[in-house]
Amino acid sequence: MRLYILIISICLGTISCNQKTKDTPIPKPDYLSSWFIQNEDSLFTEFTQLVQTELFSNNHDTNWGEYAFQNEDSTKFMGRFTLAAKKYCDSLGVTFFYNKSTTPHVRILLSTDYNKNFTTALDTIFIFVPKPKYFIVEKYEQPDLHSDGFSLPNLNIDNKDLRILMQSKDSVKNLKIFIYSKAKNVTIDNDNKEFLKKELFGEELLLKKLNDIEFIVTDTINSKLLTLSELRNSLR
Repeated sequence: MRLYILIISICLGTISCNQKTKDTPIPKPDYLSSWFIQNEDSLFTEFTQLVQTELFSNNHDTNWGEYAFQNEDSTKFMGRFTLAAKKYCDSLGVTFFYNKSTTPHVRILLSTDYNKNFTTALDTIFIFVPKPKYFIVEKYEQPDLHSDGFSLPNLNIDNKDLRILMQSKDSVKNLKIFIYSKAKNVTIDNDNKEFLKKELFGEELLLKKLNDIEFIVTDTINSKLLTLSELRNSLR
């Protein structure tokens, strides 16, 4: 389960995607790629200095968890990158992460915040970048591929015991996810359902390929249904 321990944010953004008019030219799709290629060294230097100041100097335990930073200050490289991403759509989110336990330690997430209206915008930017020198750059929040399961109130979920019925509806899929448990009369509230959807499938699948997802707690495991890994492979 991902844990975002610290969020340091300088936010000046707007809520909705800026609608371009005939008199407002839309930036070329590769402008963010070009900016990143030209400025990655400076961006990395600034971000590592921020991490040093905010985390190490303040004695945070960096051996545990992931730290998130956002910045829209145009005098900073982090802010310039964020504002460059927002030139095409001002509702796109940009978050910088530091995690001592991963290699590399730093990554950048470009996200729609699970909003289907902005997928075209996100798909159009940052598409012509060779392998970055320092960062992992992800478009769309990724599913949690490392956890063996999740703990909810009164319910422990083991991913290997999940069984899934997938049904097609037009160009997307509906899912019934059967959660194995011996517990009786267990219900999952809406907040935890949303949590499970994001952790199991991530942003891009939820926005582009999946429609209705139903969770069902059962005391049996149907071997004829898909496992989680089989489902993920089929949706690639």
